[in-house]
Amino acid sequence: MKSIYILILLLIVGCTSKGLERRKLNEYYLNNGVTRYFLPEIPKWVNRSEFSNCFRESSAKFLDFKSVSQSYDLSFEKTLHLQMMMNQEIQQLKSMNHIQSINLKEEEKIFFKSIEKIQAGIKGFQRPTYKRVNIYLIDNLIADKRPIKSILSNSDFLDSGHPVILSFCKNHTELRKLLADNDLIQTNIKVIPFEALTSFDEKFNLTTSDSIHLNMLFKKNQKIYLYGNKKKKVTNQLTGKFINK
Repeated sequence: MKSIYILILLLIVGCTSKGLERRKLNEYYLNNGVTRYFLPEIPKWVNRSEFSNCFRESSAKFLDFKSVSQSYDLSFEKTLHLQMMMNQEIQQLKSMNHIQSINLKEEEKIFFKSIEKIQAGIKGFQRPTYKRVNIYLIDNLIADKRPIKSILSNSDFLDSGHPVILSFCKNHTELRKLLADNDLIQTNIKVIPFEALTSFDEKFNLTTSDSIHLNMLFKKNQKIYLYGNKKKKVTNQLTGKFINK
């Protein structure tokens, strides 16, 4: 009878082990608590923008602004730049190594590396120095597959102020690729990707909506003109002063 139990046990182990792979050692890395500064990652099936009516093809790391600020004595503006910079570093690492995800150890390195840069005065978004900034909400053009270069060129968007494209759907890497694919990479257009979003207000209170704080990305004396948004009413999605063009 004992031998029968042993045989059954061996069969179970043999069958189940075929469907399991040995885990890599770096997946067992125990981080020193950096993950508490990250908000829970959004599942792919709800990773969308209601405002731009799109599903995002990529995910992003969103920070708990309050926790980060308290631990590292960062202002709201610096925390926002930290979030943008950290995501850019992650995207660059993925692209260089042709991988879809990185492990906790690499995330931790990028977090501390980005903290050091922010504390040294480096920003995640290099604001233009022009007094007038033209921001084009590009999502409708992408969704409708309209000729982006032609539309941007046949208006005063590129010439009357420093051009910036903004998206609630695309990350930094995807927006840079969009510019390259449309032969616009040499036009000095800056990008504001969806990883500029945050659910925290400027007093570090968690809110019920995601916003892009334009007043934290540009100077008070800069005039901001918003293009590509005539059909939509902006409420909480964009904070700061701007003129609908």
